[in-house]
Amino acid sequence: MKKFLSLLLGALLAVVCFVGCGDMEFDDDIYDDSATPEELGANPNAPEITLAHWDSSGSLEGAVLNTVLKQFYATHPDGQKIRVKVEIMGMYEQTMPTILASGDEDKPEIIMMPDGSFNSWMAQYASQFENLDPYIQKSGFDETKLWDGAVSRYKYKYENHSHVFGNGSVYALPKDVSPNVMFYNKDFFFEKQVEIPKNTDGSIKRMTIDEGVEMWRKLIVGEENKNALERRYALGNMPPESMVWSAGSDFLNESRTGFITDSRQIAGFKKAYQKMVDLVDEKIVPDGTSMSGSSTSSLFLTGKVACYIGGIYDTAQLRNSSFDWDITYIPAFEDNLNVNGYSGSVGYSMWSGTDSSLKDLAYSVIEYISSEEAQRIMTEMGFNIPLQKSIAGDTAFIDAQRAKKPYNYEVFLESLRYQPSGTWRYTRNNVWKERLSTEAAKLFQRSGYTVDDFVAALPGIVNGSL
Repeated sequence: MKKFLSLLLGALLAVVCFVGCGDMEFDDDIYDDSATPEELGANPNAPEITLAHWDSSGSLEGAVLNTVLKQFYATHPDGQKIRVKVEIMGMYEQTMPTILASGDEDKPEIIMMPDGSFNSWMAQYASQFENLDPYIQKSGFDETKLWDGAVSRYKYKYENHSHVFGNGSVYALPKDVSPNVMFYNKDFFFEKQVEIPKNTDGSIKRMTIDEGVEMWRKLIVGEENKNALERRYALGNMPPESMVWSAGSDFLNESRTGFITDSRQIAGFKKAYQKMVDLVDEKIVPDGTSMSGSSTSSLFLTGKVACYIGGIYDTAQLRNSSFDWDITYIPAFEDNLNVNGYSGSVGYSMWSGTDSSLKDLAYSVIEYISSEEAQRIMTEMGFNIPLQKSIAGDTAFIDAQRAKKPYNYEVFLESLRYQPSGTWRYTRNNVWKERLSTEAAKLFQRSGYTVDDFVAALPGIVNGSL
């Protein structure tokens, strides 16, 4: 594993970080995801805390954190006062609630907080998380320097017998924020003589969904083959948010108490889901069963799809691929062309039961991961878009990313300006969304089940789940 990670990450990191990182240097020994704090330069006599993290990208998650922690130990004023043990957990979003609900008094001091779990975890286990406001005020951390919404998605308060999300105190600081974009295989595009459209000034053009369909039709290979595994689809996936939001609609009403009732929004919702049905019917996108068990990024890497919708977190593995690729904006409806997807994030919280003598040190680690220095490290590895807007506007920074791919790096940054957090932030749990998705699957599985049938069923399904 260590050899594999060295090869993968070695291809991603320069010996010296790009402009702005000064004398920050990286060594091969950090690529071991199981490296101990001492091997990374921690003071062996310092007290140890645990940082719990998920395994969504396998061992790469631990390797990325070890890279950041190595620099923390070397440069931060508190670096030699604490040791951080990274604990990668499988099935994290199921495992962590069990830990939080337990009476165990030995919980991880730093807890990775997915923004998709924040509402649910705060509604159930708010007492388990430390309010970070006093630490932020003491350190002078300035959230206005970060992308809009990067910190607010981790704010919470309980007021008038109600849970309020997105306002109140800060309970986590972000590690990253990633928008969705369309990755495309440039070799396949060249093969079919298809080009990504550009504006007159040479910048990447935002395509309408109709322009996207026209482009995707040219990229299908083997559509007459009855064996789906021997076809090449044009697009691996189309997130419902991309279609629904850009059609000027939504999934819930403004108060988040039920399914939409506004006639214009319902018309937009129907238009969005009909387009998703059409994409499958035209074999532009595979249905939910023909490629089951394979992630869209895997389908892209193995040449089964020419394009797919994904985030910055996929860049690390793609930079090591055998074919040429790039990114562009997700084609969307003209009603709301810029809001063509959602942004996702994970942050770090502090367990409220952390020993009082270690709380300031634990916060130092949390804040450091959001710092410009740490963000530059993770960006260099292809794992992050920097949280700081000032770095993202740095021409030298963008040029450095283009050199490593994607060349159209500005598409990440411009997408992030407009894409809100996902629908998981609407309510304290996602039961309504899971049931909506289950019902939506019938559009592709049941002959004769129409979008009108689907929409007619949703008030009872969604409202009964809220």
